[in-house]
Amino acid sequence: MIHKLAVNQFYKQQNKILLTTIFLVPLISSSVALPVRAITFNVRHNIKTLNTNHTVYQVAQVPKVQRLPANGVVKRYWNSKSQTILAPLNIYTRGTQHYFIKVVDSKSNKSAMTVFIHANKNAAIKLPIGTYKIKYATGKQWYGVKDLFGVNTAYNQVEKQLVFDVQGDKVRGYSLYLYPQVNGNLKTTPINRQQF
Repeated sequence: MIHKLAVNQFYKQQNKILLTTIFLVPLISSSVALPVRAITFNVRHNIKTLNTNHTVYQVAQVPKVQRLPANGVVKRYWNSKSQTILAPLNIYTRGTQHYFIKVVDSKSNKSAMTVFIHANKNAAIKLPIGTYKIKYATGKQWYGVKDLFGVNTAYNQVEKQLVFDVQGDKVRGYSLYLYPQVNGNLKTTPINRQQF
């Protein structure tokens, strides 16, 4: 087996630290792709000058996997008043992906609420009367509210806005089934991180 050795050097001028990463990558012979092995280690040295022959990179910190929030944990971004009429929103999931759901006020485009739902679990929440967009992120490993499910996060948005209102003496709410349904009536669209 033939291997190629690639060495990348990263300099952080402010702290005067040299960070060296070495990757061991096999070459492809004939039409068979060989497995890739990565060996990574960090070596720190004090340096007095920055060699101008090298490109300066900023090394990003890798987020740490965190413990999952409890199922149904809600963060509200609206003030609850005793006269506020609340409408139900029941959310059902299936499968092995966890869900971080964001409920966005359609008028202000600001988050009204977020809720975390474990894989194959459900949650029941209540929202003030209004019109909302539902966005959600899914994944298996939780890295926190900032990084969500890391680089493997999938982002989606429910295509239609949901109107929570009062009709006669009844409050209209919704039940969302966030998995494929025969004759389903809820379409979702993939979105990117910035749209989330």
